[in-house]
Amino acid sequence: MKKRILHIFLFAAALALGVLAAAKLTVRKTEVGTLMQENTQADVLFFGTSHVNFGILPGELWAQNGITAYNCAVNGEPMRVTKWAIRSAVEQKRPKLIVLDVYSLSVWRDNVSAGAVHSSLDWAPLNHTKLEMTKDLLPREDRMEVLFPFARYHARWEELTKEDFEGKQTLYGGTRGTNIAQYFAPAELLPQTEMLDEYGQPAEALREIAAYCRKENIPLVLTELPGPNAADQQRYINAAAQVAKEYDLPYYDMDRMEIVRKETDYNDISMAESGEMGYHLNVSGAGKVTRWLGNVLQNKYALPDHRGENGYEAWAEKYDAYHHQLAAEIASETNLYTLLLRLADPGFSAAVVIPQQSNLIHDANAMALLQNLGLAPDTERLAQDCYMGVSDTDTASVQEMWNSGEYSWYNVNGSAVCKVGFERCYQGEPYSNPSVIAGGEDRSHRVYNDLDRQPDKIDVQIVVVDNRSKTVLAAPAFSLSSTLWSYRKS
Repeated sequence: MKKRILHIFLFAAALALGVLAAAKLTVRKTEVGTLMQENTQADVLFFGTSHVNFGILPGELWAQNGITAYNCAVNGEPMRVTKWAIRSAVEQKRPKLIVLDVYSLSVWRDNVSAGAVHSSLDWAPLNHTKLEMTKDLLPREDRMEVLFPFARYHARWEELTKEDFEGKQTLYGGTRGTNIAQYFAPAELLPQTEMLDEYGQPAEALREIAAYCRKENIPLVLTELPGPNAADQQRYINAAAQVAKEYDLPYYDMDRMEIVRKETDYNDISMAESGEMGYHLNVSGAGKVTRWLGNVLQNKYALPDHRGENGYEAWAEKYDAYHHQLAAEIASETNLYTLLLRLADPGFSAAVVIPQQSNLIHDANAMALLQNLGLAPDTERLAQDCYMGVSDTDTASVQEMWNSGEYSWYNVNGSAVCKVGFERCYQGEPYSNPSVIAGGEDRSHRVYNDLDRQPDKIDVQIVVVDNRSKTVLAAPAFSLSSTLWSYRKS
């Protein structure tokens, strides 16, 4: 009898383990889940909605400050779900600092759906915290499928991919937006004292987050990433100022700061029928926000610079992979706007060559993107002269030349390893322009010359330099025909 009971017990245990393994395999994988399962330890965790997903670039925090960070934001995540995402993440990673964006106070104010919980917390282990989370967020009939998601995903066997076995591949989490949106704001910026529902469910969830972080002795920083909000959205978001005051929290409302440029730094902006605004930063805007915030956090919280530190080799390897990925994307970019947008990244520099009588000056977006790089060619002078502007993000310097001159990038030993410069310039002839050469000491890489203008007119050519290797990645040329830019390989 005892032997039979033992066999039944072993069978039940094996069956339970099999079901748990199947559930783990079939549940949809997320970037946050991958980050939570990594062996690396992050000092800072960022939470919020798609605003944070698009608006924070942890790779730049490492490159600039040596800060280790994950972007744990989930698109459309309500504040009540974020409360439990933070608790689950603290149990897994125990960060030194949590940064939470408060945009979700203004949207997703109704009851939380099981789908929202799945999107944010399927990765969380089955434990007491997850049990309490389901009780807090969901009606009884929806709790089992969240606790045991095999019931929801069991039919995915035919859909399984490599990602299901190895996890969703990501380096830091987050998304890099590469579009440019036309900015518009539906309402003037309201004072923070104008509030709506400052004691409603989302605001109360924010208070619970603040109380939890205080209990766990983890500093909490609140942000509102920059963007246009409708009047009532602003009033809901302003409740964060009240909560910050109650719990003595730093709150950085970037709507009230001049960190990003309206002309170049938004990926998309839209207005719903309800009047609510949706928007995201692109890589240029996200880079500016990330660099500003990185300096603030490091100075205020004395976050260590781990670059070159023993035990953080995995983070150095992460950034190597990140930079290599960006370099490959930039080198193969065929869209003028996207290329200029990507070149706001401090890992890359550019020399922009504009021939005389170029059609570029008639494109407001292109000119705004040049200004975003610190370049401001005189449009009147371009009628008769040739321009080259260098934006060296490695040294934070800008140099602009007309018809002659050169610029060099230097290695750590002080040797010029990459140069760009005019070779010659013919004056007085229609569409007559200089040759521009780039490369190493031999300057053998001819990037641009007047013969390239036949049979099609070139309006701009961009020499892209990798700041790490000090080598030319690419030198694409572009021509404007009507309102369309065409790509010409270097």
